[in-house]
Amino acid sequence: MNNRVVARFSNGTVLKGQTWDFTPTRNVFHMTLSAGGRQIPVSFRSLKAVFFVRDFAGDSNYVNRWNLDCNHAAGKKLMVTFLDGEVLFGTTQGYHPEDVGFFLYPADPDSNNIRVFIINESVESVEEVQ
Repeated sequence: MNNRVVARFSNGTVLKGQTWDFTPTRNVFHMTLSAGGRQIPVSFRSLKAVFFVRDFAGDSNYVNRWNLDCNHAAGKKLMVTFLDGEVLFGTTQGYHPEDVGFFLYPADPDSNNIRVFIINESVESVEEVQ
């Protein structure tokens, strides 16, 4: 199964494409780029996060609703602040700072993001919220 992903790198580079072999326990996955269809390996080492998205266009006018009381995803409710200042709210089944990363499920069920794999080295802070 191919997943639509947006790979955001620590240096600000953004790549859009599809992946069929993403596994959090490996340090590399492959993407077929939307622009040009070229297939490339992507190393976790250079990433900020991988966004699994509904579509690549998104809606730049959409404002996320940070509804942490929603029941669409179980787990710990977190506020994640990246080193670049971006903040995400959502839930996770397993945050361990010593791991390479973790999945966060957005607090807004209508978000274009289905889930986000966050690389721990790109995170400034992770706070559990009520």
